[in-house]
Amino acid sequence: MYWLMCCVKVASRIPDAACMVACPPAKTGAAEEGGLSDVHAWLGQIAAETTRFSEQAQDEDLGKRMYHALHEAVSADSSKAVLIGSDIPDICESVLEAAFAALEEHQVVFGPSIDGGYYLVGASRLPPDMFEGISWSTSSVLSESMSQAASIGLNVAPRSTLPVLRDIDTIEDLQAWMEGHHDLQHPVRGISTKLVAARRDA
Repeated sequence: MYWLMCCVKVASRIPDAACMVACPPAKTGAAEEGGLSDVHAWLGQIAAETTRFSEQAQDEDLGKRMYHALHEAVSADSSKAVLIGSDIPDICESVLEAAFAALEEHQVVFGPSIDGGYYLVGASRLPPDMFEGISWSTSSVLSESMSQAASIGLNVAPRSTLPVLRDIDTIEDLQAWMEGHHDLQHPVRGISTKLVAARRDA
């Protein structure tokens, strides 16, 4: 959750860009949890005044949720949009600025992650079938997504346009990220150390 706060802060600092947070639907039950109102209350104080909070599409397919978020952003008086995950501790303004710059010459740009997926996708043109046929949660996600975008006529930025970053899906990912940042005073390092220590003691 702390990384989500960091991502919102980073996105809110991009000049001439508006940040939108796509929130998961509230969990139903004895007492509703999460959802738009809770996320807004939690992040509203650190987000820029122009930040919009929107509820994610209720669909099990990741591609459809991503399309919905990008489509909403592009439809909101924007000529291009960049979507990032909330589990990338090394995301920074320069990466987002490079993504927007790439969209001046290309219609789609991907930020490759170490595991074969991507931590970022940006688009200035968004056909409905852009994310169709992707084998999500596999090491071929990036390759398949780039091929799919190209196959429907989109001008895709080269894979090397943005740096390769690590997204954190497992405790092993977290440990690997920490091992690569021994000397870095990163804002999430203290919290990450406690999480790994708690896992080892469990």
